[in-house]
Amino acid sequence: MTKAKLLQPNLTLGKTITHLSPEILRFYHLKGLVLDVDETLVSFKETDVSEELHDWLAEIRPILPIWLVSNNISENRIGRIAKSVNLPYLFGAGKPSRRKLRHAVQHMDLPVSQVAMVGDRLFTDVLAGNRLGMFTILVEPMAELGSVARSYSLRNLEVWISKQLGVSLHHAQQDFPSSSFNPKEDIKPSK
Repeated sequence: MTKAKLLQPNLTLGKTITHLSPEILRFYHLKGLVLDVDETLVSFKETDVSEELHDWLAEIRPILPIWLVSNNISENRIGRIAKSVNLPYLFGAGKPSRRKLRHAVQHMDLPVSQVAMVGDRLFTDVLAGNRLGMFTILVEPMAELGSVARSYSLRNLEVWISKQLGVSLHHAQQDFPSSSFNPKEDIKPSK
């Protein structure tokens, strides 16, 4: 597999995780989710899960199993977040290592190809998920709009390097309006 293919998400949402709808999950035949935590669910500056995220989880949780897998080595932080949303978790994952992703998928008892790795980083979340054979979804970080440019220079560098390697992110971005969602017209997966 080429470097570009390893960094290519199957879907670039172009929005935060709270825009990942049940319709999108069904369209791609996804049966489980592994979620990154920092910046995917909760900003580094925050310690609590937003009401918007709680609402999203209440909508998604009845549909499929969800695990949290974070590179953060603070069991206190990741454990507290996981407990607040009542989800199983693994911390200190060392992504792009596949080991803890594999552990989460095995506990779901699903084929790895039916589980999505959802995260905000190409060189950790997407790379780890692709290495394991998962469906990968790149989301925008949970952040205050004014702080994005300053705070995400590493993520921006990853995007720039990935584009230089031939990863297509612009064409993969989708707009999934919740009220007029039509999978045959609205979804054009990444190449």
